[in-house]
Amino acid sequence: LRAISDARTSISDIDDVNVSSPADGNVLAYDGTLGKWFNFDLGFFDYAATASANPITCANSTYTECVNLTLDKGLYIFIGMLGFDSSSTTGTRGINISTNSADTGIAATRMTVNACVSGQTRFQTVNVIKVNNDSSVYYLNAHQTSGAALDVIYSRLLAVKIGM
Repeated sequence: LRAISDARTSISDIDDVNVSSPADGNVLAYDGTLGKWFNFDLGFFDYAATASANPITCANSTYTECVNLTLDKGLYIFIGMLGFDSSSTTGTRGINISTNSADTGIAATRMTVNACVSGQTRFQTVNVIKVNNDSSVYYLNAHQTSGAALDVIYSRLLAVKIGM
């Protein structure tokens, strides 16, 4: 028979665990900088969108900010979508997710395809991105080289937190 004198009764009693306001659906994640486990909710998501009634004009050979999100530190799945109008069937169109508005350098991804002959040119990009600082802004940018300004008639940026 052996007696244990420092028995723990709660996870928050453990020295390397920092649980604040536990809630249904919380999980534990380890922060190597702090050397502690902490709780967070995986259910967080945020999105930004433009309405088709308010198109964004994307000039020739430029990157144009469509929407942006401010996110806290964590690991996210980003889903970016946008659609150009069909007023020009020449040139190429592109999409990127970046840490800079109207970015010409690519932080996450860029897709470029030829314009559609009719209808909209539509894009979707999916990325897993680690946000290292609190209150970091991420942008969904459009790019086109059609020779004339084109309207982005819809854009969506969705971020789903999947970890720390």
